[in-house]
Amino acid sequence: MEHTPALPTSPRARLRATASAGALLLLLTGCGLIGNTPEEEADDTGDGGDTANSAEGAAAQEAVELPVGSTTTSTAWGPDLEVEIQALERVGSDALRLTVGVGNHTTDDIRHFKNLRDNDLGGYDLSGLTLLDVTTDRQYLPLTVGGDCVCEEFPDRRIRAGVVESTTVLFPAPPEGVETMAVLTPITAPFHGVPLTDADEEIPDPGADAPVILDLTHPTDTVVADYQRHETDGEVTYELAADVLFETDSAELGDAAAQSLERVAAEIDISSADRVSIDGHTDDTGDDSVNVPLSRERAEAVETALNDLVDRSGITYDVDGHGSADPVTDNDTDEGRAQNRRVTVTFAK
Repeated sequence: MEHTPALPTSPRARLRATASAGALLLLLTGCGLIGNTPEEEADDTGDGGDTANSAEGAAAQEAVELPVGSTTTSTAWGPDLEVEIQALERVGSDALRLTVGVGNHTTDDIRHFKNLRDNDLGGYDLSGLTLLDVTTDRQYLPLTVGGDCVCEEFPDRRIRAGVVESTTVLFPAPPEGVETMAVLTPITAPFHGVPLTDADEEIPDPGADAPVILDLTHPTDTVVADYQRHETDGEVTYELAADVLFETDSAELGDAAAQSLERVAAEIDISSADRVSIDGHTDDTGDDSVNVPLSRERAEAVETALNDLVDRSGITYDVDGHGSADPVTDNDTDEGRAQNRRVTVTFAK
């Protein structure tokens, strides 16, 4: 059974950029989005990788197959923290198991590793990852039980120095015949063309909640608190709520903007677009001597953020501010004015 629920709207502490690395073993427990900076870890990092840890990590890496793909991250650890996709396996007729390795090339353990989680779904795990079937434009969210991700946590909730730690997350299975999917993460560029293989064993039915599979092909099916996504045969438009992106009368992006902008950037990365239009809009409160400059400044702030988040080169951004000239509804109610305060991002599929 599929449905299109409101997506989690928890803020993401950092924006993403590029990513690569290693592997260990698997299990299954419960799951969570962006994590700690080195400053937050200052009091409890520092168990450097010792000889035993390094040997254990090397043995574990010898036991796994070569990764499907790997890339460095956009976190504060930069190229010292790498992510690799180790396997995407059918583990029964209804589930996929994604195995991901995270490698730590620093001399200190990274404790309380939460950089790949979704705060609404889990903990020290992969709950912030999603799968995309590009042939049908459907996005698959992790399976949950009672609202908690069916994920394995990283061992001891940390990434040991000099070791590649491996963990898993379950997703709904796509139809038979789907051979590859894209893997989207909060801290790396998308992994394209990850092949689906058959696992050697099936896993017990976790008793999961109804699977969440977002059908991206319908014009207005994706509507949540911070954005609406519209799609035609050749074009995608995101209407981003200005009240989520900005404080009142401000053009400075707040922390809550991160999740929406990461989602838009990830889709631009896998699109064919070489031009992206960004348009700012306000309600009719006040006059256009204020509203038009404010709407353009907000559009420029979104352009700056997307330019940092989108990994593909060669994209031109067309930016404009329209003030209150193009409302999507009337301005007679608070709800209507809130809908009119928006920044739209439009690009080819």
